[in-house]
Amino acid sequence: MKNSGMKNLTRLWAVPEIAEILDHEAFRSMKYFRHHGRVSCRDHSIQVALRAFGMAERLGADRVAAARAALLHDFYLYDWHTSGPGLHGFRHPSIALANAQRHFKLSRVERDAIRRHMWPLTALPPRYRESVIVSLADKAVTLTDYLRPVRALFQVQKKRLGQKHGHGYDQGDDRDRNSRLEELAEADGNALLAG
Repeated sequence: MKNSGMKNLTRLWAVPEIAEILDHEAFRSMKYFRHHGRVSCRDHSIQVALRAFGMAERLGADRVAAARAALLHDFYLYDWHTSGPGLHGFRHPSIALANAQRHFKLSRVERDAIRRHMWPLTALPPRYRESVIVSLADKAVTLTDYLRPVRALFQVQKKRLGQKHGHGYDQGDDRDRNSRLEELAEADGNALLAG
């Protein structure tokens, strides 16, 4: 996690109602369940909570309710890739809510955000601002979870292409991107003229 992420995580730990969830054994067990790609369910939920907390703060919504619901939105406690009921995308919000209610006292806003975070895949839209925030934060973090390995692959490919064509591309190179692109275009143009 970046330093800003650690700073924000410290902000979550500073709120007792949020720390209660972060420190709970059942929540911590989510690190054993793979969620999106290589990301654990716990790490995904923490990232959603960080994003929801910040969004709620900027929008004047209840940041504590948004962060708590975000931490518990995927609190279904199984690896959906290998077990659990079928139709995971449709059914896990209700399972997560039942598990969350078993372990924590939840407000109606938190319950709504957990139950409706998969909208529009599930039929019922969110009722509260915090529920919309959790739903949007989840979608943004999910996209990041899936794109992270793709971005890493592009970085590797970019480096390989630079080495393959002898252009000396190196991420540590202090030349700006435009200079490297101009060199590549000039080299390719020279090759066309010579051919």
